[in-house]
Amino acid sequence: MCPRLTKIVTILPSFLVSNNTDKPLRFMEHNEKTDLWIDLAPQQTIKFWPETNSMEMYVKYRDSKTISQSFYMAVHHRTVMRMDKGSALTVEVTGGVSDSFQISFNDYKPGDAPILVKNYCGDIFLKIQQQDLSPVTILRPYNSLLYTWDDVTKPRQLVWNVYNNKGSGFLVDINKEGFGEEKIRFHSVTPNTSQSQSSSGDDSDSSDSTQPNLNKKVHKDKIIIYWICYRDGVQKTLLLTQELRIYNRILKIVHEKCYLEGLVALSGVGLSIFTSENDTKEHIYLSISDSPAIWEVNVGQKWKTLTLELASWIEDKYRLHYKKCQLKEYVHIDFEKMYMLKPFFAELRRTYHPAVYFQFRKSPSHQYYNLKLQMVQIDNKQTGNIALHPLPLPNIKEVEPFAELTLSKIDCKDATIYKFVKLKVSNLYLCVENDLIVKLGDLVGRTKLCSEDTASRYVNDITSVHKSVTPKANSNSFVSSISSCVLLLISQRYRPR
Repeated sequence: MCPRLTKIVTILPSFLVSNNTDKPLRFMEHNEKTDLWIDLAPQQTIKFWPETNSMEMYVKYRDSKTISQSFYMAVHHRTVMRMDKGSALTVEVTGGVSDSFQISFNDYKPGDAPILVKNYCGDIFLKIQQQDLSPVTILRPYNSLLYTWDDVTKPRQLVWNVYNNKGSGFLVDINKEGFGEEKIRFHSVTPNTSQSQSSSGDDSDSSDSTQPNLNKKVHKDKIIIYWICYRDGVQKTLLLTQELRIYNRILKIVHEKCYLEGLVALSGVGLSIFTSENDTKEHIYLSISDSPAIWEVNVGQKWKTLTLELASWIEDKYRLHYKKCQLKEYVHIDFEKMYMLKPFFAELRRTYHPAVYFQFRKSPSHQYYNLKLQMVQIDNKQTGNIALHPLPLPNIKEVEPFAELTLSKIDCKDATIYKFVKLKVSNLYLCVENDLIVKLGDLVGRTKLCSEDTASRYVNDITSVHKSVTPKANSNSFVSSISSCVLLLISQRYRPR
């Protein structure tokens, strides 16, 4: 049978469960009818087929009665589960696309917790909870807490509030870095103890009595709490404080100043590729070009695009560094102030995207890179066809680069953290020609062979120079010296620079 027509069917288990810890575990899927725990030894991986459609699982230590919260086993996530005696277990679910779902139980490591909450308020107790859930964690002043979710199957949103405040609380997106302040008004009740002494007259029996009167006073307090959500090494941290001094100091550390920045912008780049030594014309031409500048005028607080003819005329004058220009008595432009004077007075705006744009920023611990390629086109000059070019956008105002790469990373003591990596390629037209692929393959092969031949010949020449020469007679000594000089000249000729 032809191999191209043979279908290969691979049968895989639904789930693979791995115990990467040093403690024996037990896991069970969510089943309302029965509790069937499966033992999992340390460093063991077993196959698992669920019996229900719940797709939720529990885990616990073998000798413990404390059971973790349920978690999804068919959704990609990484979650820290609370275990007994203040311990924690990290659950990670991967795979499921072309292979089995991989459920891994790992030991807790620093940085696995979703958030570290620090209460730097002097006399304020804080409430920490998951959004739309009733369990609340109280955080005392000058204490910190490694917080994880109470229910990992619910939306993972963090809410904090003052203990005496009856409001809904303040939502913080811990996946993003941010800062701010919250003005909070709440009522506080303080007991007031007063003692009153009463005595009788001289003629009656006298006795001193003390009666405490407990009066409760209600105060209306107004405070400002500053918050900062940032990354401290590998751990995401939420700091809350009433001290503006602490807030500004942490904010200054988090927002580092850039001490090195580079910017490169090119209006166009072209590259000609010859695939043969006998070619008089390039075989492939690669060009990266900029997009046409867009000129807009502000009319009635709305930006409107100028016509193509007028925009081209204004762009030519702008590139020639004109300060002012006019088209007879119809159009007057002031480039210094970027205003149109005639036929009406309005503000001008120019939008331009270069062919190649590269930006680089560096601070003591942060690095940022941004590369944009605007218009990329590959032409086959021998056949006259276009091998690659981006598809045009439906709206002329929409200008998107053909390819964009953005990277931001943080260098810490323990690890290198990539905050985000984005690679975007727009829609393109690709024409694959057999002749073009063959020519490029031959060019790469010849280049590799040429480099290998040069290196091997150089090694052989150096070996010949260092060989010992033993003349048979005195008459041949002159010939031997001449041969050594010739070999030395040959080795210098083929020596790579």
